[in-house]
Amino acid sequence: GSGRGRGALARPVLTKEQLDNQLDAYMSKTKGHLDAELDAYMAQTDPETND
Repeated sequence: GSGRGRGALARPVLTKEQLDNQLDAYMSKTKGHLDAELDAYMAQTDPETND
């Protein structure tokens, strides 16, 4: 794309830490039945880094 060279746009893939931070912020206001959905979602999107 035409956005090459711009640090923020050059790295669309979030690190595990960034994902954890986003999930933490998200879950802090929407806890409940989403726990199971997120667990399943994370398990299928990033199975190799599950620990």
